[in-house]
Parts: sequence; C-alpha cells; structure tokens
Amino acid sequence: MVLALSGLIDNQHLRNLPQALSSEITQNRHPNLLISSESMTRYFKFSELEHKICSFFSDLGYTIVPIVILRDLVPLRKSIYIQTTKNIRNHRSFESFLQNIAKKQLSSSTHPKKQSILRYLKQQKQNPIVIPYNTSTRQQGIARTIMNGLGITDHVPPEARLNHSVSDAQIYASRWLGKYIEKTGEPLSALHRPILQSRMANFFAEEFSSTDSYNPLTPESVDFIRQQQNQKLLNYVAQNYWGHSWEEAFQHDSPYIMESNDWMENPKKCPPPETLGHIQTEVLGIWNDVQAEFPFNQKQNIGNLITRELRNLNKN
Repeated sequence: MVLALSGLIDNQHLRNLPQALSSEITQNRHPNLLISSESMTRYFKFSELEHKICSFFSDLGYTIVPIVILRDLVPLRKSIYIQTTKNIRNHRSFESFLQNIAKKQLSSSTHPKKQSILRYLKQQKQNPIVIPYNTSTRQQGIARTIMNGLGITDHVPPEARLNHSVSDAQIYASRWLGKYIEKTGEPLSALHRPILQSRMANFFAEEFSSTDSYNPLTPESVDFIRQQQNQKLLNYVAQNYWGHSWEEAFQHDSPYIMESNDWMENPKKCPPPETLGHIQTEVLGIWNDVQAEFPFNQKQNIGNLITRELRNLNKN
C-alpha cells in the first residue's frame, strides 16, 4: 500500500489500490485508523514520498500521528534474520549474518550516517509516539498499546497472527533452497519470493509442527550483538521518550534462549537423513512449480526498480 501511495512504480494493480483504500475508509467512516507498514520507515526519509503518503490521509480528513516502535537489538537481529531467511533472501548462518552487518556498519563509518526516522520526524516538527516492543507490549498487543497511548477507548479486536510461525524445519528448508538456487543460477524475482514462501509455509504447517520454535542465538552471538550497540544513542532515545534508561524499558523481558537449534549449524538437533531428504524433495518441487507458473521476467524485479527510483529522488 505504501508503495502504491508513493507512486514509485507505475503498475495497474498498484494504481487501483489507493482508490480501493479510500473507498473502504469512506464506507467505514471510522474516526481512528491505525496504518502499519515497515516500508514507511524507508520512504519517510524522502520528503516527496512523505508528502504523498501523508496527504492521502489528510485529504480524507485525518490528523496524522507518527508512531515508532523500537525493539531491543538482540530480538531484532534474530527477527530480521528469520524474516530474510524464510523469504529465501539469505542462506548464511546467523553468525555470518551478524558479521556481515558489522562489516557494513564499519565500512559506512567514514561516510555520512543514515538519518534515523526519529531524528527525521523531529526535524519535521513531528512529535511521534515511541513505544518499546517488550514483553508488556507483546502481551497486550501492539494495536491496544498504541490505542491506550493515544487515549482511545474504542474496542480493539484481538490481533490475528497473520504470519505463519517459523519452525526449525522451515528455516532449514529455506536455507537449503537458497543455496540450491544460488548454485544453479536460476533467477528469483520479487514476484517469486512471496508465492514461494507462502507455499512452503503451508507445506510445513501441514507436515511439521507450526510452532515458533526456531532459535539461532548462542552466547557468542548475543555478546557480539551487545558489543555492536550504541548504548549512548539508545539511552538518549529512552530518556527522551520514556523517561528512563534503555535497559529499564526491557528489564522485564524473558531471558534469551541461547542454544541454537539450527539444523545446519547444530548437528545435535538435526533429524534423520530421510527426513531431510523428504524436505529437500518437497521444497524443490514447490520451486519448480512456481518457476513453471511464473516464468522470470526482468520487469517483475520490483526491488531493483524501487532502489533506482529512490536513488534518483535522493540525487534530486
């Protein structure tokens, strides 16, 4: 939806989305809307895109309140790794993933640092609501936490778990398939990824336990992440928005489980070879089906198009 409102990509499907959303909002006539999108963090740093996105809701009569939810760095790194891996965008180990991030941060230290969304909103004279994503927020639910923070007493329905839970079997399959695709050199477009991930998730929900069981953390990885934290910056954010230190915002969180159950990195957790063979055969069949149904087309590579348009905006 954010991509549609930004107008970065001219596509018939995207062209219809803003009008469909406008009609839905008009029909419901609800006084409060909670719009959530990870893409906003990326696009709001470009004033032209911020204006397009905000003006859409302003034109419908709404006052806009920016909301930023921050997470402690250890669960954040774990979450990003799981998301990119299950979407067949990464097949490295968690340790390698962390090292790669550290190298990028080190190499960018000599260049101007990217502007944080909080600093950007402050410069735009915005006063965002900032919420720590800790145990309390998870138990209460993000939507209800935000509504309470705004003083809105409307009924908030229970939050549905839209994402399929990720098991160690699914992460194994995603890493294995990612390596296979890289080795064969077969093209994987932005259109393929969500279809492939969805079908794989359905397979694992049917044949394996669909519990949130995957964990890549080890004591070494947790220590490494902690060392990468800019504690001065974190405490500045916490003090300005929460009135206490960063550690206090997350002090009631459960202790981290620190024994990796990754099948590729921890052989003790690995199932029998016949189970692995069955998984490989199934996911390879899913990949072949997706390729047959959706032949690769360079125009489908939306990620490259977006990156190019953002670079053009940045230059201008």
